[in-house]
Amino acid sequence: MKFNDNFGRLPPSYVFAGLAVKKNLARKKWGDELIDLGIGDVKLPLFGCVAEEMKKAADELTNVDGFKGYPPASGYDFLKDAIISDYEKIGVKLCRDEIFVHDGAKGELFALNSLMGRNGKILFPVPCYPAALESAIIYGNEPILLPADENGSVLPPFGKSCDAVYLCSPSNPSGKTLSEYELGLWVDYASSVGATLFFDGAYSDYVSSGGIKSVYLVSGAKKCAVAIRFFSKGYGFTGIRLGFTVAPQEQRELNDLRKRLSGSLDNGVSYVTQRGGAACFSTEGQAEMLERTKYYKTNAEILRNALKERGLKIVSGSDSPYVYAKCPDGFTDEGFCALLSDKAGVIATPGSGFYEQNGDYFRLSAFPSREEVSKAAERFIALRL
Repeated sequence: MKFNDNFGRLPPSYVFAGLAVKKNLARKKWGDELIDLGIGDVKLPLFGCVAEEMKKAADELTNVDGFKGYPPASGYDFLKDAIISDYEKIGVKLCRDEIFVHDGAKGELFALNSLMGRNGKILFPVPCYPAALESAIIYGNEPILLPADENGSVLPPFGKSCDAVYLCSPSNPSGKTLSEYELGLWVDYASSVGATLFFDGAYSDYVSSGGIKSVYLVSGAKKCAVAIRFFSKGYGFTGIRLGFTVAPQEQRELNDLRKRLSGSLDNGVSYVTQRGGAACFSTEGQAEMLERTKYYKTNAEILRNALKERGLKIVSGSDSPYVYAKCPDGFTDEGFCALLSDKAGVIATPGSGFYEQNGDYFRLSAFPSREEVSKAAERFIALRL
């Protein structure tokens, strides 16, 4: 068979696969004292109310009357209704036909690329989530990189055309949270050039009270924006896999194509998983989510303070479970991350893994335990450069 030549345009391995190799080497020296602040995987356990609902759902499936086979391609109505109610709390109205349930970020990013014509141009403010950019490359689309300034900000390139824009707010990795004004500029830009805005809200649960939690709070967004949401980082579903995409009816052709794709793409997400997802929107689930996101954000603050004490420039804001910082003078990102691994026993991710072009930054994940994060902060402060 003839293989997809676009794989030749990718790095040799996905950034976190390469990081795992480096972690294994570092563990030979540090053993159990190694602290992994590299991959952004949650550590706190599943919510009790979520687990209980999933147990009940599993029990249902053991009875003839309760057994369910293939789920609806775009998701069960009970989960869609819970999502609709959650959006109503912030003043956004949705309907069931606009919601498409799936198993998480990576697959959906590939799905959205498959809806585009080949050789489409997609703008990516960088640094960015690498799977988003790489899905575009694999499908033969053309990523156009827009480097952020030292504060993590990127302005729309008014006057230059494209087919789509990928935005993530709060950003992975930088932690930059777009204000309503900034997001409005991107909506205006996308509308002006006829582009679709792929809005990645993976970390929207981390946005503080008063911040903008949905792209649809911006006037005109339903005419150009597709919102992608996940249960991974706010509800601890990294190992369970659940997400959903909103394709508004105002974008009729896109909505129709996403609906058509649902039947061809997969056989849907399990009933047990979707029952767990619906429980996330219960009063207990929402209270637990707020506690969990607060815990991880406090971890991030501990790490930021330690890096500031060392005089490093911090890019990330306070609404993120990540810390993105500039390397000390004289270090590349790869070099500094290697130093942290060898001398401090801390794994960090080089900014170049997020397509940051100059190799000047690194990312820390605040998802480990408070004890590990506090210990890592102490090692940063004590590290001799």
